[in-house]
Amino acid sequence: MIFITGINSFVGQVLEKSLIKKKIKYLGIDLNINNNHNKKILDIRDKKLVNIIPENSTIIHLAAISTDKDCKNNKILAFDVNVNGTINLLESATIKKAKKIIFASTEWVYGNKTKKKENKESDEIILNNIDSVYALTKIIGEKILLNYSTLFKLIILRFGIIYGPRKKNWSAFEAILNSCINSSNVEIISKKTSRRYIHVQDIVDGILLSIKYSSSGTFNLTGEEDLTLENLIKKSSKLLKKKITILEKSSNNFSIRKPSNFLAKNLLKWKPKKNLNQGLIELKNFFCS
Repeated sequence: MIFITGINSFVGQVLEKSLIKKKIKYLGIDLNINNNHNKKILDIRDKKLVNIIPENSTIIHLAAISTDKDCKNNKILAFDVNVNGTINLLESATIKKAKKIIFASTEWVYGNKTKKKENKESDEIILNNIDSVYALTKIIGEKILLNYSTLFKLIILRFGIIYGPRKKNWSAFEAILNSCINSSNVEIISKKTSRRYIHVQDIVDGILLSIKYSSSGTFNLTGEEDLTLENLIKKSSKLLKKKITILEKSSNNFSIRKPSNFLAKNLLKWKPKKNLNQGLIELKNFFCS
């Protein structure tokens, strides 16, 4: 049995569809769902959680305050949900003898500094480089998780910047394409800011492979291509057959993150299937439908 926290999240919804397609039994919890035999309304901080988790299950922990803006705006809530909620889940999982915990972390743990080298899972996480409340909660979550390493298998998945067809909580990928659709002028901070964006279905495929993986480990699930905001706008302009003027506010205020997905490809046998051009076409059709 698969137990999912945050099943109504963007990743959770896509994961649920994949589990249904593969006829894999699951139970999920979230705050904004309708109760049925597969989904229950429950907060991960609730002590009743232990009564919901199936015995000997594989737990996929997606529930979190998951945007940096929301974490900054309510730091107490962010740490309560992301840290105390994770502890409550782990304590409950211990009682219910869970087989494996798959924890949704983030590439934000590598910091927001400009780097030319790739970020690897073995890199030391330097807290002085972290200016994100969200990232801090995930770093603490990772460290807490490791205290339970003798009790069950642990998989930490550091998600890249996720994009896909959704109506809110956009990454820069969706936000910029939407801006290009609706305006001929797009304002950004720096053209040089670069990320390895990853489609939500590729993230879900990585989660599914993690369920089958027989060991513990930490893996970056990120895209293959370093995409600057300038090139993202150029790709959007070409797709839309529309001239876009870039309004750059601070050209030297840029950041680059380059998480390596080598380990995931070699150990999980995972590889991103959707390239950025395919992703842009899918999003354009979604936004314009």
